[in-house]
Amino acid sequence: MVTRDLLTFLADKDFPVMILTKSPLILRDVDILQQINKNGKLLVQFTVLTTNEDKSRILEKGTPSPSLRLDAASKLKSLGIPVHFHVSPFI
Repeated sequence: MVTRDLLTFLADKDFPVMILTKSPLILRDVDILQQINKNGKLLVQFTVLTTNEDKSRILEKGTPSPSLRLDAASKLKSLGIPVHFHVSPFI
């Protein structure tokens, strides 16, 4: 709830927001993200090192799989939310 509270505060103050995440849990706050995006002040970036699920399990232990991140990005994009990928380092 800390992230949601922060996003709500930023939305209420009309601040621009850039989120860098590895988590598809960002979809829990899609209502607030849409509110921020109404004024074109939102960018969501997902970190992806590789799309290879086996390599990802080794390199990024405990993080959501690349396919879950790509699915979340696709959902956000379908809602008109700008999504970028932070690909560094690329394996």
